[in-house]
Amino acid sequence: MRHIAANSFFEHFGLIGAFILVAWQDQRERAQMQRQPVNQSR
Repeated sequence: MRHIAANSFFEHFGLIGAFILVAWQDQRERAQMQRQPVNQSR
């Protein structure tokens, strides 16, 4: 039973880590896009 509880804990820990990683990546991309001027010449 202890192994099952530990496994569940680490699965949730991994999910939370993945969400944080995706949010961090998205923030970096958005910040980079705001720094670059948009070329709107036609």
